[in-house]
Amino acid sequence: LDGLTELYNRETADGMLTKLLDSSDSASKEIIAIMIDIDFFKNVNDKYGHLNGDIVLKTFAKFLMESLRKEDVIGRYGGEEFIVIMTDITIHDAVEIINRMRIELSNMEMQLSKGQSLKITASFGIVRWNGEDIIDFVRKADDMLYKAKENGKNRVEH
Repeated sequence: LDGLTELYNRETADGMLTKLLDSSDSASKEIIAIMIDIDFFKNVNDKYGHLNGDIVLKTFAKFLMESLRKEDVIGRYGGEEFIVIMTDITIHDAVEIINRMRIELSNMEMQLSKGQSLKITASFGIVRWNGEDIIDFVRKADDMLYKAKENGKNRVEH
């Protein structure tokens, strides 16, 4: 587990995804990967300090756990980047869930230390598995994430 957020770490999330893609029934399963990046996170650390940056990461991780389904795999991929793996869901339904979460997040007030509060947004890249290996699958989700960031942040691209 990731020590800060208590989510799966990158290695564990990749291992779970590999196992899922290699499973005998994976060909008939809908598998969705979502890469998420907190927008302007460097500014949070620069303006409010790393302690508050850690509070934002922990609060965001809790938000993900409370907003997603119990069976979804949620991992911290590094820094302020997260991965979610959803199964048995259409891309359309996944996009709907994630877009609802994106809006909810942008309206949420995060409580920082010393009585400070902050609103954050995140960008999301969503892809459906089409039989490619894990590296290409995650890279496609990452490409969609960076498309969301390039198109103005606080967006869902798929």
